[in-house]
Amino acid sequence: MDKDLAQQAISAALKGEWEKAVKLNKLILKEDKENVDALNRLARAYAELGQIPQAKTIAQKVLKIDPFNTIAAKSLEKWKSLKKAQVSSSPPTAAAIFLEEPGKTKIVSLLHLGDPKKTLAKLDAGDEVKLNPHGH
Repeated sequence: MDKDLAQQAISAALKGEWEKAVKLNKLILKEDKENVDALNRLARAYAELGQIPQAKTIAQKVLKIDPFNTIAAKSLEKWKSLKKAQVSSSPPTAAAIFLEEPGKTKIVSLLHLGDPKKTLAKLDAGDEVKLNPHGH
């Protein structure tokens, strides 16, 4: 497999260029139909494009190849309750906002996050959310 092609696919996904990520991962899969990494990336790209049935099919294929693949298993669990075009995709978030700085970083426990199957299933790490602070 061409490592450069894989790196391009990863870069496209990090930039939120999901159509490009689909094309690049499909090119990788032409050479190696059982490339689990490319299949996982392709499933994620389809999900981000709102093509949930295709994403589920690919994640199931990954589990046939590698039954213990946690990425595919978690993705399928997340997408189980979603239908076509229900994923809300947001532009990629800058990694710098996740860095901890002593004296500036605060970790808090959030309450009332919403329905896990209706609200939380649509979110991914790095998605922008709006907090509605109350009382304490």
